[in-house]
Amino acid sequence: MSIISVATTKGGVGKTTLIQCLSAYLSRQGYKVGVLDADPNKGFTTWYESYYEGLPITVAAEAEAQRVVEKAQEMEKGCDVVFIDTAGFSNQGMIMALGTSDGVLIPVGSNASEVREATKTTDFVQSMAKAARRDIPYRIIFTAMNPQTLVSKHTMAEIEKAGYARLQNIMRSRTAYEALTYSGSVPTTGVEGLEIGAIVEEMQSLGWIPDEPAEQAAE
Repeated sequence: MSIISVATTKGGVGKTTLIQCLSAYLSRQGYKVGVLDADPNKGFTTWYESYYEGLPITVAAEAEAQRVVEKAQEMEKGCDVVFIDTAGFSNQGMIMALGTSDGVLIPVGSNASEVREATKTTDFVQSMAKAARRDIPYRIIFTAMNPQTLVSKHTMAEIEKAGYARLQNIMRSRTAYEALTYSGSVPTTGVEGLEIGAIVEEMQSLGWIPDEPAEQAAE
């Protein structure tokens, strides 16, 4: 069982899209997946209730910061993995989410402002870990990237230069991901499925996601 926060101090970097893809992919693989929508805008909740077409995901919205930890841990009891969709800015809800997380994903796109915000978020996670006197593992993940472009290469180089830990697998810029704004059909096969699957496998190698669903492991 694990709780994973997707956090950033900047909106518009594919935070919710990442959770949409990961949760739908894992659900298709037989995992019991929960998503705690701690973003006051409730982007994931609205999308799930209005558009989502895949296998069931346990979804709850909780904008009250003091309830985030309790709700996430409550959801964890019935799920293999719980994702927390934090607000696209630093707030008390994010602090609570980070404090209860087994891992933190920090999405970064291809521009200088997102590198700066990723730096802020990473430093924030590390400060939280010191305050809590425990390790809070994090990984930067590149989203909406075209790794062949100069700006993407420069962005990736800046993160490497800063010495921040990152996932080796990335989410490329793809129409299928962009379409999730209006579609409930999450790409879990084809090139997108392979891409998300590789991200999941890397997270499994870190111990953030169980190697198999609890029900399968018990058989």
